[in-house]
Amino acid sequence: MLEELRRDHGKLRTLLSALETQLVAAQRVGHADYPLMERVLNFLTTFPDGYHHRLEAMLFDRLRIRMPAAEPAVRALAQEFTELHRDGRRLAALLDDIINGQIHRRSTLIEAGTSYISRFRLQMDLEELHIFRHLEKALTTADWQTLRRFHERVTDHGTRRRAEEAYADLDRMIWPNTNRELETMGMGNA
Repeated sequence: MLEELRRDHGKLRTLLSALETQLVAAQRVGHADYPLMERVLNFLTTFPDGYHHRLEAMLFDRLRIRMPAAEPAVRALAQEFTELHRDGRRLAALLDDIINGQIHRRSTLIEAGTSYISRFRLQMDLEELHIFRHLEKALTTADWQTLRRFHERVTDHGTRRRAEEAYADLDRMIWPNTNRELETMGMGNA
C-alpha cells in the first residue's frame, strides 16, 4: 500500500514539475500554456481527494491507534491538507480568470503557483519521511492484511482507472508543451 502511495507521489511530482515549468515560462516570457496548467491543476486537486488521500486517511487512522505519539504529526499533516486545498482553489480561480480574459499581475499567478507547488511537495515529503516510516514500524502484519482487504472492498476501481488514464493523457501532453516552453525561454531542447 505504501508503494502504491509512493508511486502516486512520483506521478504527482511529475505534474507539479510541469506546472512549475509553465510558471517559469509565464515569468520569463510572459505567457504559458494556461489550459495545460488548468488541466494539470484539475488533476492535482481531484485525483488525490478522490482516491489517494482516502487511502492515506485509512492508514493514518490506524497509525493513531497503534502509535498515539504520532498524533501531532498526523494532525499537522491534516492542517497541511487544509492549506493545500486553499492554495489549490486560489490557483484554480486565477487560472480560470486568465483563461477567461481577466488580467492579473503575473506575480500574483507566480506567487499562488509557487505556494501551491511548495506546499504540495512539503506534504508529500512529510508523509514519506515521517508518517510512512511510522506506519512501517507501528502496523502489524495483521493490520496490513486487514487494511488491504478493506481497501480492496471500498476502492472504486473505475475511479482509479479513470485517474490512471487521465494521468497518461496529461503525461503525453506535458512533454511536448514543456519542451516548446523551454525552447521559447532559450533553454534548448529538454
